[in-house]
Amino acid sequence: VCVHWRACVCVCLNLCMCLYICTCMDMSTVTSDIPFRSCPDVPCSCIGARWVFTIMGFFVFVSLYALRFNVSIAVVAMTTNGSTNHHRNGTNPGPEFVWTASQLGYVNSAFFYGYLAMSLPAGWLAGRFGAQRTLSVGMLLSSIACLLTPVVARFNFEALFLLRVVQGLAQGVAFPAYSTLLGKWVPRKNIELIVTLAYSGCSVGIILSFTVGSTLGEHGFGRSSGFDYDGDNWPSIFYVFGCMSLITTFVWIFFTYESPAVHPRISRAERQEIEKDLIGQEKKNLKEFTLLDIFPLIAFFPARVRKKATVPWRSILSSLPGWAMFAAQTAADYGDFTLLTSVPKYYKDVHGEDLMDSGLYSALPSATCMICSVAISAFVNSHVWRDNVSFLVSRKIFTAIATFGPAVFLIGAAYTTSKVQ
Repeated sequence: VCVHWRACVCVCLNLCMCLYICTCMDMSTVTSDIPFRSCPDVPCSCIGARWVFTIMGFFVFVSLYALRFNVSIAVVAMTTNGSTNHHRNGTNPGPEFVWTASQLGYVNSAFFYGYLAMSLPAGWLAGRFGAQRTLSVGMLLSSIACLLTPVVARFNFEALFLLRVVQGLAQGVAFPAYSTLLGKWVPRKNIELIVTLAYSGCSVGIILSFTVGSTLGEHGFGRSSGFDYDGDNWPSIFYVFGCMSLITTFVWIFFTYESPAVHPRISRAERQEIEKDLIGQEKKNLKEFTLLDIFPLIAFFPARVRKKATVPWRSILSSLPGWAMFAAQTAADYGDFTLLTSVPKYYKDVHGEDLMDSGLYSALPSATCMICSVAISAFVNSHVWRDNVSFLVSRKIFTAIATFGPAVFLIGAAYTTSKVQ
């Protein structure tokens, strides 16, 4: 195991170095009297800084979502509902933990208590301490919480619940902080593509959590020395994903910056292009600042624009479109998170699938979601669709499909009688 971990660390370090070389400036053009961090004449790199930011955002959300939902597949190996566990002298060893349905619900929902509590303060933290720094701290705390999960779970159930709440608090800063960075890094012409690519990491993280997690639960490491529990490989799920997230955190810290103005390796041309586009967008937004614009666009405003604009809270809270979007998002998230937290256990308890098959079947919705999101994004941006359908109608059509479609199939899943269905 030690040899394998050393090899993995070496591979990750080499990948980091390759990414650094691809994005680094030509050092021969920098004289000794020009500070590295303040050189404005850096030539264009192989990969533009905005695309490095996008790639890193993708891996950030891969890690965060893998940590968010790895417990959904881990509890299949950790627990059984209402059975008894046996020591190694038993003929049919059972899982290490025996939790009731209520306790399983607390474990799966604990994360979202913290996540919800951090939703509003996260925006303030990103503006006060810097979005890049805020997201870095959140990733670090979430990674540490993941690594501590096996130890805490064996210590006390209430402690495990609190640890998952803390992990939710840590990850609650992710979307507000990254949205703030999008407003500083992404020109308007690239916003749809970059947001789609970065947020597709959420689906990839879920797929890895279920497929790799189920494999680790069956064939990983972590067996106790005194007892031989069936499924005692489950700690490796948290150790592997926790280490992966730690590596992603350090790479994120090294390669991303708060804005193009403080990036040491961005080319002058790219920096001027981004800043010119954002300044023009600021003026347009200040002239056309309406109630309908504030919900989708406020997260993408640079900090100085948000300070100038007075937020009409009374109008927002009395806005029918605002409450409609809130209700739609709440319902969509309820169905989505119910699916992600409950389906692995559902496949095992209802259909009698083993851990590997449960993980594979649970990953299929996220896999199709990722493929469809990228394909539909490209189609919507094509002239065939864009020239014939307005922006507002396009958003309403695909939002309706994305909301009602999963709801119908989620209800249908309750009436399935076989894994083929």
